[in-house]
Amino acid sequence: METILAIISSLFAGTTIFQFIFIRSQRKKIAAEASQEGAKADGLNLSNIREMLELQGKQLVESEKRNGELSKENDNLRQKLREYDYKLEQFERKVKGVERVVGIEIARRIFAENNICLRKGCDEREPELGAYKPEEK
Repeated sequence: METILAIISSLFAGTTIFQFIFIRSQRKKIAAEASQEGAKADGLNLSNIREMLELQGKQLVESEKRNGELSKENDNLRQKLREYDYKLEQFERKVKGVERVVGIEIARRIFAENNICLRKGCDEREPELGAYKPEEK
């Protein structure tokens, strides 16, 4: 009976040792696989970060290019605005000049209607035909 107990106990001991070694190797294997999966995940994260940075760089370059184009267009529009403002000032100056000339002409016509005799064959004509001279100011 003791031998049977010794055999049974040695079987249990051998099984326990086998399980200990097997479980330990399984743990190492699982730990290694987990480490590899972590490394793969880290690699994918780095790859994603790299792609994101490249995309942001491209977007930044495109944005800077677009900003440059818009800046040039803005400068051109400002230049046109200055030209139009200058032309508007010139037109205003010319309109004021024309208004002044028209005002003077209207005043001369009113004066002529009131003071110049239109009868050509009249002996009492004042002033005589061709002798009228406007008053000097």
